[in-house]
Amino acid sequence: MAAIAFGSNLEGKPVKYRIVHMIGKAVSVTEFDAATPDEAISAAAAKGYAFTYFNSNRSQREQLIGQPKFKGVLGPMWDVDAIRYEDQAAYREFSQ
Repeated sequence: MAAIAFGSNLEGKPVKYRIVHMIGKAVSVTEFDAATPDEAISAAAAKGYAFTYFNSNRSQREQLIGQPKFKGVLGPMWDVDAIRYEDQAAYREFSQ
C-alpha cells in the first residue's frame, strides 16, 4: 500500500521521522528525513528498526495512513513536525 498523503502537509519537502526510546531513565531520539515510505523503511533499517507493514488505520490522521510500522516501537504518531514512533518505555513515560 502506498502512502496516501505522504508529505502533503509539508509542502512537498521530505518528511522527518522521529524514533524515541528510553535507555534506562534517559530519552534517546533518532531522527531522519525521507522523501518516500520506501526511503523511510531503508533509513530505519540502517538504524536497526525492522519494517513490519504499512499503517492502514483509517481513524488516524491522513498523514499517518500508509506510513511504515516498525518492530519494537509504537506508531506512527503525529508530532506536528515529524512522524513519531516510541518504544513502550517512552510511551509510558510520556503518557503519565
